[in-house]
Amino acid sequence: PKFRRSSYCAAYQLDVLRKNVCLADILLCEESITHFMEYLEQKSHENHVLFWVSVEAFQEHLRRSGTEGGCKMEDVGDDAIALYETYLSLQARKPVNYGRIIRGIVESSISPDDGIITPDAFMIAQQYCYHYMDKVRCNR
Repeated sequence: PKFRRSSYCAAYQLDVLRKNVCLADILLCEESITHFMEYLEQKSHENHVLFWVSVEAFQEHLRRSGTEGGCKMEDVGDDAIALYETYLSLQARKPVNYGRIIRGIVESSISPDDGIITPDAFMIAQQYCYHYMDKVRCNR
């Protein structure tokens, strides 16, 4: 029991996962994502998986409310801005540093001219996040 909670066990499980499982599978399983987060913490990259999980929760919130076509800015704007300020802005508390181009695209998506925020507002940043985490996972 003590070993299963140790970082050695997490490292072993991640090694097995790295060789046999793709990142999408890891991100879909709550237990694996926990171990993956521990692995990323050791490499000081945990903000990326936190960003991923936060974006997934944001998208799920929009889907559950039956608004896959988007929500009015006043309904979800605070959540979108909080996500942006936490992970993507220049003053982010948990920066993921995906660059000014991605930051600009997300800024446009969360403050659209028509006032509607869609579930894919963070899509480009989330795709970049995925590829970044996969690169770290495979030590490339």
